[in-house]
Amino acid sequence: MLYGGSNRSQRLRFIFGICIAVVALFNAYIATYHHQHIVEKVTTDPLTTPFLSGSGRNQDFSPSSTASRASSATLSHSLISSTPHQKLDRTKPRRVLFVHIGKTGGETIRQTLRVACRMRQNPSLQESCLQKFKNDPSLGKTPLNQQTIGTIHCLLMVPANALSKASTLLVSVRNPIERVISWFRYLHPGNCNPLVDKQSTACNVKKALRRERKEARKRQKRGTKGGDKPSSWITRFFQCFDSLPQVGLALKRDDASLAAANNCSALAQKTIRGAASPISSHIYFNYEYYWNQTLALGPELETMVVRTEYLWEDLDHVQSLLHDDGAENATTTQYNLPPRNNHTHGSESHRHVDSISGPALQYLCCALSREIYFYVGWIHRAVNLDVVHKQQALDGVTKYCNNKASANRDDFLVWATTDLATMESMLCT
Repeated sequence: MLYGGSNRSQRLRFIFGICIAVVALFNAYIATYHHQHIVEKVTTDPLTTPFLSGSGRNQDFSPSSTASRASSATLSHSLISSTPHQKLDRTKPRRVLFVHIGKTGGETIRQTLRVACRMRQNPSLQESCLQKFKNDPSLGKTPLNQQTIGTIHCLLMVPANALSKASTLLVSVRNPIERVISWFRYLHPGNCNPLVDKQSTACNVKKALRRERKEARKRQKRGTKGGDKPSSWITRFFQCFDSLPQVGLALKRDDASLAAANNCSALAQKTIRGAASPISSHIYFNYEYYWNQTLALGPELETMVVRTEYLWEDLDHVQSLLHDDGAENATTTQYNLPPRNNHTHGSESHRHVDSISGPALQYLCCALSREIYFYVGWIHRAVNLDVVHKQQALDGVTKYCNNKASANRDDFLVWATTDLATMESMLCT
């Protein structure tokens, strides 16, 4: 017979084997996809390739480049003495680069910028974003839209050479303590709500934890060495900590009892200081990271900031300054401000919303001294804020970090002209 029984059974086994292989490959792809998407989808877009290879001012835009963070020369004195305060120059044309620092309300600002549509990696989302500006052309006529040439967020800059063309940085900032609180809630698997957004970061974390537990059980069953050892930052961190106060208490430098299983104390220190893993998301891509990727490479860049706490007030003021600056590319016609729609990443549905206070908060303030140092540097550089607004930003920090050492040093210029060692002393004693 042309198609004998044995040949048929061999073919069926072969086809069945191919199906099994395809399913295995698909599952592997899904697992990798979930893991890679814990950090916002910034490393897979082809637009990042030229920038990652070193075009523009930035010659090294990779996670490994931030291991040393700022040089010792920069930190041996105040940031302000190395990058003088820039006065508002109303005579030059502006080319604005939006620096979207995570958990600072930056997504709300991005919603108002047409150029930020190119940050959407999903083609349908990108088209939907562009369509919004086509449907209402007035949205694209705001001074900020007309003068913004690009945006940077985590590892992605669009367009890749935007920094080399920019004259002005527009930076979204937030009280460092509140930014950490928001980051922890954003990542916590307990805040996964599939009914709101099954692709949220919290849900991706939850999937990754489930997958790694499953893989660990398989390794244990096979007797593989290290079968019960957590393999990623996600698993190690959330095995150590279920609440932010637990993280804060683990930051106590002299408490060796907390450095037991999985070295939780050391993990907390590295994570909060932005030295753990890019998978830790916006705590890794911190104020120092963006400083090094922008101002450290172009100290002459004019800087404006939008504070989360006064987002629309600051944004309206920036629009006004850009409209009235008298530059060649200034908007001379009337414009409508964009709708005030806040993008919250579903935070209003979060169930895990614990706060932090007492000793845990003070240990957190100490661990964040370097982050606060760079935050103060960003605020001081802001040409759109007067001394009252800058003092407001500092008051937000001292509201949380009100230890005795800093209580009598609430003048902004004192903080702005302080070196890192003194800043640590102010926050850690």
